[in-house]
Amino acid sequence: MTSTGIRARQTASYWHDSSRHPLALGCTDCAFFDECGGLNVPPGIFDCGDFCTCWSPKDCDIPCPKNPKTLHRYVREVRGVTWENIPRFDSAAIGSFPVSVPIIYHGSSRLVPYDGEAAALMLYDLLSFPSATLKYSSREELYEKFSLAPDVKLMVCGVAGDRELSRIWSHLDAATLVAGFIKFGVQLMTSPNFSVFSNVPRTDNLVSQKRIVTLWHELSSRGLPTALHLNPRTDADWNRIFEFVTERDEVTSVCFEFGTVGRYKSRIPWHVERLRYLGQVTSSRLTLVAKGGLPFVEELGGWFREYVFLESESFVRTHKRKKLVIGNGGELVRSDTMTLKGQSLHDLFHENCGVVRTHVERQLRQT
Repeated sequence: MTSTGIRARQTASYWHDSSRHPLALGCTDCAFFDECGGLNVPPGIFDCGDFCTCWSPKDCDIPCPKNPKTLHRYVREVRGVTWENIPRFDSAAIGSFPVSVPIIYHGSSRLVPYDGEAAALMLYDLLSFPSATLKYSSREELYEKFSLAPDVKLMVCGVAGDRELSRIWSHLDAATLVAGFIKFGVQLMTSPNFSVFSNVPRTDNLVSQKRIVTLWHELSSRGLPTALHLNPRTDADWNRIFEFVTERDEVTSVCFEFGTVGRYKSRIPWHVERLRYLGQVTSSRLTLVAKGGLPFVEELGGWFREYVFLESESFVRTHKRKKLVIGNGGELVRSDTMTLKGQSLHDLFHENCGVVRTHVERQLRQT
């Protein structure tokens, strides 16, 4: 969702923290309280409506109680903010992936196709807009475009910006997408990750979260193994996730994106603790796809059936002519490397992928 009146950004002072702050006074009388659970934020906030700073709410395009017409449209669009009306289904089996999967953004500068065990592509790179239709007609065309060897296992990552995701929500034909991805040999996808900000009305969060679980269902129920993206803001959000995942064995994998949370390092332990609990209450039956979050592999790896680290470090550093090595302290270290004009980056990329994988495997052995 976009807003013409609010430039939404995560703000640490608005983080929900029930261990430090009381429930905001205006929460209990709210019509959305049962689903929202309320906000425990610093004093001065009566309810989440205080986060609306629009000069003209009627011109704002986020689901805010101060604009009932727009709020009603968004809530109807997602069939209410509850997750209880998501239909049940028999899930497709998820394939096995290595502990580290590199994201590949394009196929340039590598004269030899990447022949590692698996690779991930970004959903937005595979679609044409505004129609949100597939750019490619065959597996061979796709693999040639991104310079992949024929036997590489393929994952698709649904993480993208809100503007791109809104286009996907508005135009995506899930049945056609799933049929195409199955034809391409996609073995796992992560559901799109609509943003959940800390300084907007909670109704915006609830609609975004319902969009996430709705698209997860649209893809998974049609036979494409899809990891449910987790994007909670409050204890109630996490509790909804715990209940939903534990009651539904069709949820076989989940995804957590550390990149956004990583900007606020003091908030990460709050999420890590709850991710560990999720693994515990599901008896380690889940696969966790972690986009980023390298420092937390050791803390999380042992709580899940499979831990897959989705990483962009290898690709980005390779194209900046950086070589990755494991330092004396066990950390990843970047060093400059010389390449000739026009020289293929295949060997450097392959080597960097191997270093990241070795680093992740060492951390997992310590869990």
